[in-house]
Amino acid sequence: MEKEKLDPTEHAEENSRLARIIDLVKCHGKGRKLLDVGLGKGIIAKELKNDFEVIGMELDEECITIARRKGVKVVMGDITEDWPFRANEFDVVIMAEVIEHITNEKFVMGECTRVLKKDGLLVLSTPNVASLVNRLRLLRGRRPFYAGTAGSAHLRVYEIHDLIKEIFLKPGFKIKRITSSGMTIRLFGHKGYLVNRKICDIFPQFGDRLIVAATNTKEKVR
Repeated sequence: MEKEKLDPTEHAEENSRLARIIDLVKCHGKGRKLLDVGLGKGIIAKELKNDFEVIGMELDEECITIARRKGVKVVMGDITEDWPFRANEFDVVIMAEVIEHITNEKFVMGECTRVLKKDGLLVLSTPNVASLVNRLRLLRGRRPFYAGTAGSAHLRVYEIHDLIKEIFLKPGFKIKRITSSGMTIRLFGHKGYLVNRKICDIFPQFGDRLIVAATNTKEKVR
């Protein structure tokens, strides 16, 4: 689901999102077993495969082929059905730009807690419908980005309060950090990105994409 090639200028926000996810994962400790759910073309998995035992799960055959060419181990699977992994198998699970594409998030998060070890780390990112740029679009009478336009692959939209309430409180996660990828700034026809990490940590609710790191608090599943 990530873009294959990222230009440092034109895709500053996307580069920032990927860098933040990778940093959050590495802070949890290297040398562990990691599952990248809906890994797309394997951009994140490729960056982490030298420090972790990485396995990806993906449904799209073309993406699987591309990720495997990068040396990433990938299992074909639909995240909305039973995951083909043992309980308590992984130390880290990544769900980058995935949750907005499904409607049965309760089942998916249940599978996530099942395959994660107790105190295992989940890092999740999703577009923020209440980002600064979307708030400004609403003031101008424009439809927010990611707001379910016709033909959109996004089946759900989240802002920070919904994400915490609907995704992280019910399954039994303890949030460690909430940040964002950066903020799109548009002034007088000019577009730029604000990706200062301190600002993103203090005001994640204004970011283009929300990024949450949380630990699994449920007891081990036997």
